[in-house]
Amino acid sequence: MPNVKPRPEKDCPTCGKHFACVKPTQVFCSKKCIRTGRNHNVCPCGVNTGSYQKKYCCPEHREKWQKHKAPTKMVTRVCLACGNEFSRPSWYPGKMNYCSNACSHRQQKKVRDKFILNLNEHAVVFHSGWEIRFWAVCLRFDIPIRSYDGPDITTSEGVYRPDFIVNDQVVDVKGWLRPESAAKIGEAREQVDVMLIDESALCALESGDLSALNR
Repeated sequence: MPNVKPRPEKDCPTCGKHFACVKPTQVFCSKKCIRTGRNHNVCPCGVNTGSYQKKYCCPEHREKWQKHKAPTKMVTRVCLACGNEFSRPSWYPGKMNYCSNACSHRQQKKVRDKFILNLNEHAVVFHSGWEIRFWAVCLRFDIPIRSYDGPDITTSEGVYRPDFIVNDQVVDVKGWLRPESAAKIGEAREQVDVMLIDESALCALESGDLSALNR
């Protein structure tokens, strides 16, 4: 029939198959390819990347079509904790006041300790959700517990202060143990008998197994 227009042909972005379109707006060759490639990105060349994170199918096309950003304007600032100079983007006027996360944590801990000194002596200060869960377990099972009121312990990693005293036993609750915290606890145990409650021990206590506190 001479008046019938030929159907447009395309390459399926999911499987790469060359097919004739039923409608001009058709993109995939089949329903299976629609379900498979719905959440996947399509490279500007028309090939499906097979992922919703990858934007380009190969490094050559990344270099060809990637939009390169203009160089970032950096400014020099002084860290509020250690006093060393560091560089940060110029559009962060009220952020990035510290050169590293370590300096940020150290400075915020000093501010927090000053705030705690002004609280009532009977106030309980929790530093993590793990400590709240441990305190709740002790209340649920009528286990005597109070905040640690002994002296601070000096270690090579800084001043160490445990969390609680349970049945005259010094307890420290750590859901995730950082290397510096492990070093502090190791040196502190040379002076004070510290019981460490980790994630597994806390979960056992919450299930009713109190053997972790009866050693």
